[in-house]
Amino acid sequence: MYDQQLYTRSNHGGLVLNTPGFDTVAKTEGLTLKELKELENYCKYEVDGNLINTEDYNLCPKVRSMLELPNGNVLIGQSVFRMENRAVFLTHNFICQKGSLSWENMRHNYRELTSPQEFIETFADNGNKINLEQLHSISASAKNAPFGSSASTGRNQAKLMMMALEKYHINSEALFKLINVLFFALENGRKLFVSLPCGTQEINAAAEIILQGIYALLPYDVRTKAGYMTCFTGKGVKNAIVLYFVPKEIIPASKRVVKIKDRNISNDFIFNFNDSIFINTDSDQIPPEDAYLRLLKSVGFGSESLREYFDFCEKVLYCTNEKFKTKIGTYDNLSRIFNYLANGTFELDIQKCTKFMMDIIAFDEDYKYTRNVLLDFLVKYNDTLKRGKSPASSSLIRDLIKYALKSKFHYQVCLNLIGTSIELCSENDLDLLIEQIQLAKSCQPIYEDLAQIYFFENDAIFDVLLNYIFAENSTFSAMVKSVEQISNTFKEVELSPLYSQAIQKHSDRVLKQCTNPLGEIYSLGSTMKMVQSNNKKVITDFYYSAVNLLFEAIDELHITIGDLTAFKTLSPLFCYLSQNNQSKAKLLLEISMIVFDPQYFSITVGQEMDNIFMADVKKTLKYILSDPYFKGNNTVFEALKFTYTSNKKNDYRELCDHFKVDEQLFPQFMVWLVKGYRTATSKSKVKNKRGNIQLSLNQKRELYDFFKAVVSFYRKNWTLLENDKIFKALKEAKQAVPEITHLGVDIKGDLLEIKIEHLPLLKKIAAKATKPLARMLK
Repeated sequence: MYDQQLYTRSNHGGLVLNTPGFDTVAKTEGLTLKELKELENYCKYEVDGNLINTEDYNLCPKVRSMLELPNGNVLIGQSVFRMENRAVFLTHNFICQKGSLSWENMRHNYRELTSPQEFIETFADNGNKINLEQLHSISASAKNAPFGSSASTGRNQAKLMMMALEKYHINSEALFKLINVLFFALENGRKLFVSLPCGTQEINAAAEIILQGIYALLPYDVRTKAGYMTCFTGKGVKNAIVLYFVPKEIIPASKRVVKIKDRNISNDFIFNFNDSIFINTDSDQIPPEDAYLRLLKSVGFGSESLREYFDFCEKVLYCTNEKFKTKIGTYDNLSRIFNYLANGTFELDIQKCTKFMMDIIAFDEDYKYTRNVLLDFLVKYNDTLKRGKSPASSSLIRDLIKYALKSKFHYQVCLNLIGTSIELCSENDLDLLIEQIQLAKSCQPIYEDLAQIYFFENDAIFDVLLNYIFAENSTFSAMVKSVEQISNTFKEVELSPLYSQAIQKHSDRVLKQCTNPLGEIYSLGSTMKMVQSNNKKVITDFYYSAVNLLFEAIDELHITIGDLTAFKTLSPLFCYLSQNNQSKAKLLLEISMIVFDPQYFSITVGQEMDNIFMADVKKTLKYILSDPYFKGNNTVFEALKFTYTSNKKNDYRELCDHFKVDEQLFPQFMVWLVKGYRTATSKSKVKNKRGNIQLSLNQKRELYDFFKAVVSFYRKNWTLLENDKIFKALKEAKQAVPEITHLGVDIKGDLLEIKIEHLPLLKKIAAKATKPLARMLK
């Protein structure tokens, strides 16, 4: 509905002041006193006195205007001059409430803005109170709009319109330039003056035609904001009005520019179509013609496509900031999006349009129409990428990632676009692929969701990703963190051969490049708790692989046995790892090749009662003894002794049998063993009659069992006794533990079983060894 207001001079008082003078003299019932006071600020008739024809005031120019009030309501009014007892003017306004059905219709039907019905131009001041009625419509007949018939086709409307405009020296190029400048003036608080080749009597009709041409090409939200004045005569510039039509009477012949008495127009825009003079219209500040104006040219006036486009703009911008609605850049972007959704592609800047839609949705994310437009736009763009096999730019990926984290509606479609672009990168540009992977990796939720679909399932991308991640690692600790992150991100990573290859490759690189490889391996022990709390097989496999790498590099890195003893903390780590890997004994073997901790070995083996496991351990030790690197390693001797003596029944014979693999080791083992008893003697509190510390009975029995096994071993392998090292070993044993000489009597029975032909050799051996043994052989 439209409210009405009539404002003029009254001798009987008006509705606001109730005293003689200028006041509102008639109104519709709905207008309040407060609203009337606001409206009276726009009720003026400001015309240069030279233009007022006092003989026939009907020849004085009428001034029509349209503007948007501060509260969003729209005012459409007319002021006329009247000469009665004294000079007066009369203003008649129509006021449309924002948001009403009439307000919507007015914006869609621009004729109501440009061609309102006949205004009231006379007022009989008889003191009676006048009530004006509310109107449903104020549209005039189509007679005032030669190209405004709704029955006309878009092509006919365009033809009629250009014919009407050419009468005022305005061609299509000038019209579109006028619209472009109008947007810039509206956005920047400037004024636009249009001087026409007609006088004050024709200016309203001419302005009405041109306004219909302009408003037909303006989006709905811009129409009411682009306020106009049909007859500007040098006064009455209002902030809410942008577009002023100027009759030729106020253009001085000498200057041929608009003469404005109360305004500095140096920054305003002047289109003087009367003399083809244009001021400031080619300023560098005004953006060049873009997508919106090209769309207008392509679809034509009054076309169905143009109406669909304006409807589209109105719905998209419904919940956005008002400033968005007056920027031509807004409609440039919407033109691109509209054409892209309708026709596939049209001057499309995807990143700019996407960010533009994201900014609009930021005002109201729940608004479904705009949300669905962006959804359709991104889905269509995803399909376009796939068809064109061209990845998106990294800056667009960055925008998509930021938006996906904030949007609960578009997360998945953003994810799909990012993934599609990354997949396409692998076919074209490795640097771009790494850059986009880096962007995704910087955001963990996005990265994890992309992982299974686009990374892990695509070998080319996965290989690049692994190399990118591991290439940043310069220490094993960093490698551990990367391995943990990958295993948590990629749920089935253990199944990928690429993963194990990447670990092997980069672990080897880290080991060879670091200045302290032993320290690097040792540092793994500090993260043991993390390993124990992580059930991922891939984590444990990494530790296993890292230590194996150290073993493989031992000779190259010149690591000595002494250095390896620093790795005792690794033993409990591998004790845990062994629970998740095949046979414990098999793993124990490979661990022992790196570092042998007798204490850990004794604890581990001592807790195992499984015969199969013990058999595997013994095989492991034999394997170790055959490795030249471990020949003579005391920790291996300790493991051997413990393995065969940890149970109740000491089995020295089987222990001795171990040395068949290398008889040279047996004398070394004997010396090591006896020296161990010497150490035990030094700690013993048992003394003989002379006061000397001696072995305990159990220690003597252990030593006896050992030498008994030694005699048995050499009895079966008597030729080994020709090696002088055994005699040297026996002498060292006698010096280490003097009690060994008193054990010979107990061994006599075993030696009697030696074949007679071996007796001379044994006597020779005994002579070189100990007197008790020699006496036993007599």
